[in-house]
Amino acid sequence: MITIKLKYQSDQVFQDFLFKLRKQYSNVYRFAYNRFKDGLSKKEIYHLIPSLKNVDMIKGRLIQDSIDFSQRVFEKDKKLNKISVFGGLNNFILRCKGKLTKEQFLQKRLISLYLQGEN
Repeated sequence: MITIKLKYQSDQVFQDFLFKLRKQYSNVYRFAYNRFKDGLSKKEIYHLIPSLKNVDMIKGRLIQDSIDFSQRVFEKDKKLNKISVFGGLNNFILRCKGKLTKEQFLQKRLISLYLQGEN
């Protein structure tokens, strides 16, 4: 597998688009992770995602990539006997102490986009 990271510059409109996309992608990721905890399969989760509200930008391959990524994290957590706190435990503690605002915490809670291609 080859990982490619690209630097880019964009205007505010594109930044807003990426923020909205990451927010919806994070919702799908967290939903899939929690369904894996419930014991559902990838196929069952894939068919449940269109019923979610506010994820209209996430379709097709992006759904599949989100499910695959959340499954990998779930399997890793299960193997390590670990519980995931979305957004990070340290950030959660800082938020509880009032050192992070709600907006800062929600920003740090967003998951990076994970896109997988094929040859």
